[in-house]
This record gives sequence, structure tokens and C-alpha cells, in this order.
Amino acid sequence: MKYLYISLLCCFSALKCFAQSDSTKTTFTLAAIYSTNSNYYGQTSESRLPYVLTNGTLRFPAGLYFSASAYKLLNTQESSTVSATALGAGFELNLGKNVTADLNYQHTFYPSTSPMLQAANNNIASASLTYAWWLSTGLSVDYAFGDQEDIFATFGVSKQISLGSFSDRDIITLSPGVEIVGGSRHYYNEYVVKKNKGLFGNILPGGFQDETVKEFSSNFDLMSYNLKLPLAYNRSHYIFEAAYQLSVLGKQPELTSTKTNSFLNLSFYYQF
Repeated sequence: MKYLYISLLCCFSALKCFAQSDSTKTTFTLAAIYSTNSNYYGQTSESRLPYVLTNGTLRFPAGLYFSASAYKLLNTQESSTVSATALGAGFELNLGKNVTADLNYQHTFYPSTSPMLQAANNNIASASLTYAWWLSTGLSVDYAFGDQEDIFATFGVSKQISLGSFSDRDIITLSPGVEIVGGSRHYYNEYVVKKNKGLFGNILPGGFQDETVKEFSSNFDLMSYNLKLPLAYNRSHYIFEAAYQLSVLGKQPELTSTKTNSFLNLSFYYQF
């Protein structure tokens, strides 16, 4: 369940919260998210890319769902009103009382000058398995392809904690979680080639020598350890959420000397 990337994970986490209250109806959920930086499995481009995201997801009781999203980068001088759009479909299947499987596919439409790392892989097919009991434990595998091809695997553990409520119609929750992410990094090839050609304009000053491109085609390696702290105010039809993520990076290309990345998402979800 990895979409542009990790903001749409937040969308689907919220959808699961709604689904727990009533999974017998067809629902439509709207989401609006502000993020302080583009997040690709804990990785970022050289320059900070804050953005806003809008998403709509139609979910049927049988588990089938469809989604559409639009993104806008906030620190670029793009002439268009959106920086990328995405269409996706998936199917969620209950395998038992506490076990859920999810299969999904998404295609994202990026402009040729997009400075986002994930622009080289505009298709992604994902499969995940989640076991929810006292803790929620999940494993997902993603195959990303387009101009490049990459495989990612994420293992995560989280726990939803109730912090109380103001009435019997709401609840405040904190859902700390940790993730370990491994994957390949062929997508950096396209990123560096575009940077060498100056396609990012003044967003990413400087450049690399062309011969360094081959160094970014790696085997499957540890990418990041992620700590997530989503704080949410939940009601029956809407959710406000502030989510912080700290990513400690594993082996990485020499694009930056940074060993950690941090992200803050502010989100609102409303379900009809």
C-alpha cells in the first residue's frame, strides 16, 4: 500500500480506521494532506519538496477500492496547477479474524521535469499482509517500474493507544510505529540523469558527473529505519491527524551527507 509515497499510506491507514466502524457499506473518503517534504521510503531528493495532496477513495464492502490523487509541490515555479496525478485500484481481503491481505496497483502521471525521486517509477504493484492483535504487524512488498525497476520490502509494527476523548462520539489516538525498509535504488539513475541535463531548473543547483550514474544501480540493501508518531482526533465521519516520521538512513548513494530525514504530515479525512 505504498503510493506517492508515504502520504497515501496515511490515507489508507485512516480508511482502515473508518472501515473498522462499518465495513458493510460503500464509502467515499476525501483526504487533504500537507507534507513538509516528499518521502520515498525515508529517502528524499537533495532539496526539500513540501507539497499538498488531495485524494478521493471509493471503497466497496467486498474489499474492492479505487482512488484518484493530485499533488502540488509548493516550492517550484511550475506553470501547471498540479505537479502529478495518480489513479489506483486495489482489493483488501480478510483472511481471518485478525489477518488482512491487500493487493493494489497505481499509475502516477509525472511531468518530464519532476524533481521527485519516485518519478522514474511511475507504476507500482504492491502486496501486503497485516496481523492485528495487541500490536499491528505488517509486511509489504512493492514492485515499482517505469523508466527504471525497483523492488522494496517493508516490515512494520505499530500500536494504537487511546488518549481519551471529549465525548462519547470522539476519541484521541496515538499510534507509534517502527519500520525497517529494504530495497534497490535504480530510480536514482533517472534522477541523476535529469539533474545533469538541468531539467530541474533552479530547484536543485549544482550537478554530478555523468560517469557517477552507474554507481546508483544497487542490489537489494537496507534503506531506512523509520519511527512514526501519528496523533489523531477521530470521529465517526472525519479524522484530523498530525504525523511525524524520523528516518534513519542505511546505505545510500552519495547524494547527501545527511544520515536522518524527518517529515511532518498534517491531514484531514472525511468519509461519506
